[in-house]
Amino acid sequence: MPLLLLYGDHDWLRYPSLEDDIRRWREESGVKVSLKIVKEAGHHLYIDNPSEFNDTIINWLKDVELKKTKL
Repeated sequence: MPLLLLYGDHDWLRYPSLEDDIRRWREESGVKVSLKIVKEAGHHLYIDNPSEFNDTIINWLKDVELKKTKL
């Protein structure tokens, strides 16, 4: 099951070791984890930058579906 994590570039919840933790999750669990940073957004990125938020989710879903059909 692929997983998408979204953070705003000014998100108060994002922590310094996030990228390292994601790398470890990928290696240890085999889960397809993606991290996307939404520009000009804080924690409520769907309000702060709804256009980029929506585009990011739509593009990720298209990519997941494309990879699924290649299996």
